[in-house]
Amino acid sequence: MSSVLTFNLFQLPSRLQDLVIYALALLSSPAEEVTTKEAMEAVYRHLAALGHYGHTALLAPTYGIGEVSQSFCRIAAVNGGIYILKRGIRGLLIEDRMGEQGHNQCHCVGIVDTEDKVAIIPC
Repeated sequence: MSSVLTFNLFQLPSRLQDLVIYALALLSSPAEEVTTKEAMEAVYRHLAALGHYGHTALLAPTYGIGEVSQSFCRIAAVNGGIYILKRGIRGLLIEDRMGEQGHNQCHCVGIVDTEDKVAIIPC
Protein backbone atom coordinates (compact mmCIF):
# COMPACT_ATOMS: atom_id res chain seq x y z
CA MET A 1 0.00 0.00 0.00
CA SER A 2 1.27 3.48 -0.85
CA SER A 3 2.24 5.65 2.09
CA VAL A 4 0.04 8.42 0.65
CA LEU A 5 -3.04 6.19 0.99
CA THR A 6 -2.11 5.48 4.60
CA PHE A 7 -1.49 9.16 5.31
CA ASN A 8 -4.83 10.06 3.73
CA LEU A 9 -6.54 7.41 5.86
CA PHE A 10 -5.29 9.31 8.93
CA GLN A 11 -6.16 12.65 7.24
CA LEU A 12 -2.59 13.98 7.29
CA PRO A 13 -2.15 17.13 5.16
CA SER A 14 0.36 16.85 2.30
CA ARG A 15 2.91 19.12 4.06
CA LEU A 16 2.86 16.82 7.10
CA GLN A 17 3.22 13.80 4.80
CA ASP A 18 6.36 15.39 3.33
CA LEU A 19 7.69 16.05 6.83
CA VAL A 20 7.27 12.39 7.76
CA ILE A 21 8.91 11.11 4.55
CA TYR A 22 11.82 13.56 4.34
CA ALA A 23 12.53 14.56 7.97
CA LEU A 24 11.52 11.54 10.05
CA ALA A 25 12.01 8.69 7.60
CA LEU A 26 15.03 10.41 5.97
CA LEU A 27 13.92 9.15 2.54
CA SER A 28 14.60 11.03 -0.69
CA SER A 29 11.75 9.57 -2.73
CA PRO A 30 8.37 11.31 -2.96
CA ALA A 31 5.66 9.90 -0.70
CA GLU A 32 3.82 8.51 -3.73
CA GLU A 33 6.75 6.18 -4.48
CA VAL A 34 7.20 4.90 -0.93
CA THR A 35 5.18 2.03 0.46
CA THR A 36 3.74 2.23 3.95
CA LYS A 37 6.05 -0.59 5.06
CA GLU A 38 9.17 1.22 3.75
CA ALA A 39 8.13 4.47 5.42
CA MET A 40 7.39 2.83 8.76
CA GLU A 41 10.68 0.87 8.73
CA ALA A 42 12.63 4.06 7.94
CA VAL A 43 10.88 6.03 10.71
CA TYR A 44 11.55 3.17 13.13
CA ARG A 45 15.27 3.15 12.23
CA HIS A 46 15.46 6.90 12.81
CA LEU A 47 13.62 6.76 16.14
CA ALA A 48 15.61 3.70 17.29
CA ALA A 49 18.83 5.68 16.71
CA LEU A 50 17.74 8.43 19.12
CA GLY A 51 19.84 8.35 22.26
CA HIS A 52 22.21 5.71 20.90
CA TYR A 53 25.17 8.11 20.58
CA GLY A 54 23.79 11.05 22.51
CA HIS A 55 20.54 12.98 22.54
CA THR A 56 19.94 12.96 18.77
CA ALA A 57 19.95 10.51 15.89
CA LEU A 58 22.78 12.44 14.25
CA LEU A 59 26.52 12.06 14.74
CA ALA A 60 28.50 15.28 15.07
CA PRO A 61 32.24 15.33 14.41
CA THR A 62 34.39 15.92 17.46
CA TYR A 63 37.74 16.74 15.87
CA GLY A 64 36.81 18.62 12.68
CA ILE A 65 34.61 18.10 9.67
CA GLY A 66 36.90 16.07 7.41
CA GLU A 67 34.41 13.23 7.24
CA VAL A 68 31.85 15.50 5.59
CA SER A 69 34.04 16.07 2.52
CA GLN A 70 34.99 12.39 2.49
CA SER A 71 31.32 11.41 2.38
CA PHE A 72 30.78 13.66 -0.66
CA CYS A 73 33.84 12.08 -2.30
CA ARG A 74 32.42 8.59 -1.73
CA ILE A 75 29.00 9.56 -3.05
CA ALA A 76 30.63 11.03 -6.17
CA ALA A 77 32.72 7.89 -6.71
CA VAL A 78 29.75 5.57 -6.35
CA ASN A 79 27.73 7.62 -8.82
CA GLY A 80 30.54 8.02 -11.36
CA GLY A 81 31.43 11.58 -10.41
CA ILE A 82 34.78 13.31 -10.70
CA TYR A 83 36.43 14.64 -7.55
CA ILE A 84 39.37 16.99 -8.06
CA LEU A 85 41.53 17.94 -5.08
CA LYS A 86 43.70 21.04 -4.57
CA ARG A 87 42.85 22.57 -7.95
CA GLY A 88 40.33 25.10 -9.11
CA ILE A 89 38.26 24.95 -12.25
CA ARG A 90 39.39 27.30 -15.01
CA GLY A 91 36.81 26.31 -17.60
CA LEU A 92 34.37 23.80 -18.98
CA LEU A 93 34.45 22.01 -22.34
CA ILE A 94 30.97 22.39 -23.79
CA GLU A 95 29.59 20.47 -26.76
CA ASP A 96 26.42 21.39 -28.64
CA ARG A 97 24.14 18.45 -29.35
CA MET A 98 20.79 18.08 -30.99
CA GLY A 99 18.34 17.09 -28.28
CA GLU A 100 14.86 15.68 -28.33
CA GLN A 101 12.33 17.43 -30.56
CA GLY A 102 15.15 19.14 -32.48
CA HIS A 103 16.20 21.49 -29.67
CA ASN A 104 19.86 22.42 -29.29
CA GLN A 105 21.35 21.29 -25.99
CA CYS A 106 24.71 22.03 -24.38
CA HIS A 107 26.53 19.20 -22.61
CA CYS A 108 29.64 19.51 -20.46
CA VAL A 109 32.17 17.00 -21.82
CA GLY A 110 35.23 18.06 -19.84
CA ILE A 111 36.78 20.27 -17.19
CA VAL A 112 39.96 22.37 -17.46
CA ASP A 113 41.66 22.90 -14.11
CA THR A 114 43.96 25.71 -12.94
CA GLU A 115 47.01 23.72 -14.07
CA ASP A 116 45.51 23.47 -17.60
CA LYS A 117 44.93 19.74 -17.23
CA VAL A 118 41.77 18.40 -18.88
CA ALA A 119 39.46 15.85 -17.30
CA ILE A 120 37.15 14.30 -19.87
CA ILE A 121 33.67 13.48 -18.62
CA PRO A 122 32.43 10.14 -19.99
CA CYS A 123 29.00 10.34 -21.59
